[in-house]
Amino acid sequence: MHVITILLGLSVRPSDARAACRARRCYGRAGSQGKTPDVLISGFQDRLKGLKLLEQTCMQRKQRLLGKLPEMDKALAIVKQLLDADGSAMSIDFELSPHVYTVAKVQDVKTVNLWLGAGVMVEYELEEARQLLEANLATCKLNLSTANSDIDMIKESTTTTEVSIARIFNYDVERRRKAKEVADAEAAA
Repeated sequence: MHVITILLGLSVRPSDARAACRARRCYGRAGSQGKTPDVLISGFQDRLKGLKLLEQTCMQRKQRLLGKLPEMDKALAIVKQLLDADGSAMSIDFELSPHVYTVAKVQDVKTVNLWLGAGVMVEYELEEARQLLEANLATCKLNLSTANSDIDMIKESTTTTEVSIARIFNYDVERRRKAKEVADAEAAA
């Protein structure tokens, strides 16, 4: 795996002569260990599959977080509205089911029930509910930011791995072409 680490540090620009030299040196090291370009490429392709799977997992996590964010915002807005009402009577529109809303008249609300998921609903004081929802919202936004940076890093690693595969393949083609030219020259002489 030492060779893979070295190859991942290659420049993305194909015209970079130093990177081509590094590819030759890396292949030379790998060749001295008995590894052929096919073995190296297969190792990189396995890494590429792992990166694609990891990217898919991060994208699913991001989609879950994006789905939770509006619900948390809506719940926090309602709790803040109840806190601002300070015991006075008010009418609230709330969702019974998707696309079905109703109006409720409430007065002197001291607690709210928050749906935590997995069949669990817990009753909280208004201030406690606000603190919990704000903490959960901040955590959700932080996790979303982390997921975005993870996706960017994985895409960068995927690109680097694909470039490394192409460089090894191109180097092997060039090496075979030169070996064939030498063999043809020797056969003609």
